Amino acid sequence: MKQQEEKKMIKEIEQIKMRKDIKYIADKYAIPLSSIAEYFGVNKSVMFYFISRNKSLRASNYEKFTNKINEFKKTFKEAEQYKPND
Repeated sequence: MKQQEEKKMIKEIEQIKMRKDIKYIADKYAIPLSSIAEYFGVNKSVMFYFISRNKSLRASNYEKFTNKINEFKKTFKEAEQYKPND
């Protein structure tokens, strides 16, 4: 039982981090949440409820998010470091 509670807490903490990452990138680059949802392979209502209403993700959507979030952040880090004349 304790392991299950710890697993749930870790999932909640990871969702907080994902939410912050997505909000930061959406705000900084003016990217619509619907576009980010498409990139993550989820319905835009899932993204809306996750970001705007702080709802937790279902297991299937959580897996999609965790599979894409690192790639998503890496892509934007590369974009920030990009120098067009190099």
